[in-house]
Amino acid sequence: FSNKEVMALARRYLPHLFPSELERMRALAKKLSAGVVAKMAQDHDIVGEGNHLYPWLRPFLEDYPFIQFVQVLDIKGKLVAAEILEPSYREKYMQMMPLGYDLSSRDWFLEPMRTGALFVSDFYRSAFTNKLILTVSIPVPDANDNLTGVLAADIQLEEMLRRAEER
Repeated sequence: FSNKEVMALARRYLPHLFPSELERMRALAKKLSAGVVAKMAQDHDIVGEGNHLYPWLRPFLEDYPFIQFVQVLDIKGKLVAAEILEPSYREKYMQMMPLGYDLSSRDWFLEPMRTGALFVSDFYRSAFTNKLILTVSIPVPDANDNLTGVLAADIQLEEMLRRAEER
C-alpha cells in the first residue's frame, strides 16, 4: 500500500479522525475574522444606543468586505446598532430587524454572554441575502470588565474564501 492508498482507506473507515471541508472552512473563517472582530470590540466604545453612536461601523465593513452585516446588542440581546455592507439589502434588514429587535435567543448572543469568549457559529443561509454565512461574536466589556453587550459580524463564506485565496 502506498501512503495515498492508506490515507484513502483511513478517511473512508475512520472519517471522525479527519476534519470535513466544512470544518476546515469554519476554522478558516475563525482565523480570518476572529482577530478583526476582537480588535473592533476593543477599539471602540460599545455602550449606548442608536446607530448615530457607531459611526465606525460603516468604515469597518468597507475595510473587511467579507463581512456582510455587523451588529451591536445590549446585555439583554436587543439590537442597538447595525450596519449592512450591501445598500440594496439595507431596507430589508431594517424592516426585519429594527433597532430594539430581540436577538437574545441566538446562540451567537448566548454563548459569548455565558462564556465571556469569542464564538463562531455553524454555517447557515442568510435570510436576507440567501448566501452561506456564519456569525462571529464577542462579548464587549466596559473599562471595569462588566459586560455591556455583544458585537456580532456575519461573514459571507464566498467572500471569505476569495480573500483567503488572495493571501
